[in-house]
Amino acid sequence: MKLKLTSIFFVIVFSFVFSNTIFAIDNPKFYFESYSTNMSPDSEFTVSLYLSTPVPVNALDVEFTYMKDELEFLSFNDANSIVNIWQTKPNVNTDGIIRLTGGILKSFTGEKGLILKISFKAKKVGSPQINLRKNIVYLADGSGTEITASNRSIVLSVTEKAKTVELPPEPIDNTPPVVFMEYTPKNRDRQALIVFDAKDAESGIKSTQMRFKKYFIYSEWKAVENPVIYPNGVWKIELKAVNNVNLESIKVSTLKGVIFGRAFYTSLVFLFLVILTRGVYNKYKRTHK
Repeated sequence: MKLKLTSIFFVIVFSFVFSNTIFAIDNPKFYFESYSTNMSPDSEFTVSLYLSTPVPVNALDVEFTYMKDELEFLSFNDANSIVNIWQTKPNVNTDGIIRLTGGILKSFTGEKGLILKISFKAKKVGSPQINLRKNIVYLADGSGTEITASNRSIVLSVTEKAKTVELPPEPIDNTPPVVFMEYTPKNRDRQALIVFDAKDAESGIKSTQMRFKKYFIYSEWKAVENPVIYPNGVWKIELKAVNNVNLESIKVSTLKGVIFGRAFYTSLVFLFLVILTRGVYNKYKRTHK
């Protein structure tokens, strides 16, 4: 239910609120590029995933695979991505499948729109491939029309005689991430939602976590994806974003109506304790005269 709810919400937000008019439908295209496709074993390299589209799109749902027996995943970098808000942050499962789902606030039209950079290590001699297996975009037409984009895989050559490739130097990043968080009204299921975003132009975002406070104690930090269902009774939220050089930012948000309710409840408890204490004290005085 949660997955269905958040998926519907995500498509509505990025296909209606930030819609543009479409007069023709052409075929968008996903493709990979790398600064080197020929290397020796133990080389470390980066592959970039791009989107080119002649029509405006504002959301995407992508899955791609890499040959995990020949390539070792190292890291993601979403710095300078055209994706503004990730619903599903890029993640890798044990089968070598990488999935990402995101939205583009003002829609994108054009060539070579960067989605993501992925770093790998070549483990042995071979011809490893990185292949798209799901390549969906949503048109910015006010209806979230789903289109299957064309795609182009990338084939690498790993040989003993090739040069060893190294990752470029890490970017200098002295700036913590920029964090955004908002609430949406209750929906048909009477559940409010939290929408958030974290960006880092230099090194990209490594993780986003959230914790909640209902009374006086915070919950544990938990990894979150967009959007988050607002837990009942919560009056304070903290969102933590960490970039790829481990600088972090924390966004704190409070819900005033719930704060008032908590304050009223606390006042009642305090008043009850005062009355109880006074009653016990008076009884003690009467019995010890």
